[in-house]
Amino acid sequence: MPDVGTAPTAPGIAVVALVPDAKAVPAVSLGTFLPLAFVSDILAFGMELPEVLQTGGWLFPFKHLSHATSAALGSWEVRLGHLAAIIGWGLAGALVATWRFRWEPR
Repeated sequence: MPDVGTAPTAPGIAVVALVPDAKAVPAVSLGTFLPLAFVSDILAFGMELPEVLQTGGWLFPFKHLSHATSAALGSWEVRLGHLAAIIGWGLAGALVATWRFRWEPR
């Protein structure tokens, strides 16, 4: 069972497991991570993004991870909603990765 520390890696492993060609993995993973990092206050921390992008950022785990880390490093308290979202995405990613993973290439 993934914990809060390993939960962000499970969606990445799931994306890699869904890509049919190993040569496409870097493009797909970076093409997925960079836009998500931008709308999740990782690359654009403190910027005023349009409401649609701010709302969209909360649908993915990176914004929850960013805010939980900021709260843990500051004097704020970490909200359980952030931890629940991170663990939920970790479990979902672990399930997809387990379902699609094969030792032998397809």
